[in-house]
Amino acid sequence: MYLSGLDITLPARRITTVQAIEASEYDTPNAERDGYLGAAIEDKLYPADMALHAARKALAESGHAPEQVATLSYASIHRHGHARLWSPAAYLQHQLKIDNALPVSIQHGCNGGFLALKLMAPHIQADQVGLLVTADRFAESGFNRWMGDYGLIYGDAAVAATVSAQSGFAKILHFDVCSLPALERLHRMPLPSPETAGSYFSEYDIRRTKKSFLEAFSREGFVEPIQRALTRLRNALLDKYNLREHPARWLIPPFVGNSIREETYEAHFGDLATHNAWQFGREIGHTGASDGLLGLHLLRQKGHLQPGDRVLIISAGAGFSCSVVLLEMQSPKDQEETI
Repeated sequence: MYLSGLDITLPARRITTVQAIEASEYDTPNAERDGYLGAAIEDKLYPADMALHAARKALAESGHAPEQVATLSYASIHRHGHARLWSPAAYLQHQLKIDNALPVSIQHGCNGGFLALKLMAPHIQADQVGLLVTADRFAESGFNRWMGDYGLIYGDAAVAATVSAQSGFAKILHFDVCSLPALERLHRMPLPSPETAGSYFSEYDIRRTKKSFLEAFSREGFVEPIQRALTRLRNALLDKYNLREHPARWLIPPFVGNSIREETYEAHFGDLATHNAWQFGREIGHTGASDGLLGLHLLRQKGHLQPGDRVLIISAGAGFSCSVVLLEMQSPKDQEETI
């Protein structure tokens, strides 16, 4: 499998952590602990339209016609700005005129994009492609991007990638997913609550659900299962690729703050790459399901990748699940030979 097209919608506007602290939206202890410099802020476009802009550019890069798109998956974690029963995947299908594609909208935490990739892979054959889209905007809602969660702040972004079985700019060498269903309670209160006029606000109270989980199971109840899963994913990767002696060029971890990222994702995979793309995350925030492919696009855009370079992407999200993806950048000649 290959990535044959990739693009993003990343707003130019930033609110720095200093500005957020001055506005009493954030605080100094969190800023010092988690290491963010700011968050990307989208003021006009809603998520599906952010995704649409990215998808059009990704399809253009891939060179595939609309009728070649076999499946379309749209992953997100936040609201879309429309009625709850509305399907953003169907909206993109309509706007892009990819009427023969199978559209699926996924809300499965911040690993939703790679779970979607796992599901779409069997449907991509011959000269067909899959279109993978992730998008979120955290502005103007009941959710507080600065203090609504522990250990991270949220930024707005959208990513679109085309996935081909034949050729592309990056070959997927390794792709593995590990599920941790015992941690689903991390984002659920012990008992359900009836829907009321004000229930929308409580539904996005992530700190409340995580506090309930930690009180019941302690911090070790959260960290230990993730560390076991990451160890399994690391061992499976190293069984195939000797990244200890021949490390990847870049590691793209989830764009979560230092207090989480260093203890988990970087502790298990930091030694398997020579460079770390966290430098992008600390400027734009955690973008939901978009972090991994967003980081990959920024590396390409800034000229940090050459043919033969390997990129290791780690993803994780509510559910709980973790993914590991190892990519190898292709030369134009390599792409031609695989067609």
